[in-house]
Amino acid sequence: MTDEQYPRSAGDDAEDPQALAEVERLLAGLDFLRPDESDTPAESMPDWAWARISSALQAEAASVSPASHPSRSRLMRWGGGLVAASLAVVAVGIAVNVSQGSGGGAVVADAVPSAETEARALSLSGDAAAEESAGAPAPGAAAEGALAPPRQFNFAGMVPPALNLMGTRTDYSAKDMQGQVTEVLEETGVAPMASMPSPQPTMDVPDAVPAVGFLASPRGLRDCVTKLTHKGTSTALMIDTSTYEGRPASIVVAPDYDMPDSQAPDLSMIEVWVVDPDCQVTWQMRFRLGR
Repeated sequence: MTDEQYPRSAGDDAEDPQALAEVERLLAGLDFLRPDESDTPAESMPDWAWARISSALQAEAASVSPASHPSRSRLMRWGGGLVAASLAVVAVGIAVNVSQGSGGGAVVADAVPSAETEARALSLSGDAAAEESAGAPAPGAAAEGALAPPRQFNFAGMVPPALNLMGTRTDYSAKDMQGQVTEVLEETGVAPMASMPSPQPTMDVPDAVPAVGFLASPRGLRDCVTKLTHKGTSTALMIDTSTYEGRPASIVVAPDYDMPDSQAPDLSMIEVWVVDPDCQVTWQMRFRLGR
């Protein structure tokens, strides 16, 4: 094994004082592997192997210089111990190979590093890890803090277009529409109705309702309901974003607003529209509640 087989990298000559200090610190932790004059050649690490480790550490330190990597300090703190531990294992393996390849019968170490080897290598990052974990949030805190607030519609400046915006995942069909709509209205507490409930000025949008087409904004919602009922002061009983005959659709349900302005909507007569994201009607019907 020679320098020609393991050429140095271009970054070996970098002279970053902080990086070189880091290299010295790491090498100090591997000092137990350094050749000793009292050792026999079969029991020591060759000078070239020690030089390769030193060169590799210097190249790694140069590649994360502060000028090009602002997070270099953190990287070196976290990576230092892992690099040292890896080099300890590699160095032991090199020593074994050299011993066996030189014809010597003695094996200086097992391929798996001893507990002392691991302890010395891993201790290099102990202080840095403690420093990093001291300012880290408690487990789960980041995940909880990352929860986004629910999407909300604010109907300021307009009559709220619906009492309920939902995604029940009901697969509506033409033959069962009346029963399905009646059941959902009863479950939401809207039917039976003695009078029109007061719509709320704000509304939380369920996750099941996609932000597409007229469902993407309060104005889009208002314009769609106005288009269907022909009245800008109308309020739908519900808008359910589900499916119709197996295909994605929104089911808009409103009382009959085909009344003079002086009269309240007919709460016993229900109008239903199946619409696409552009509020284009694909199917509609009218029915009287309770029949």
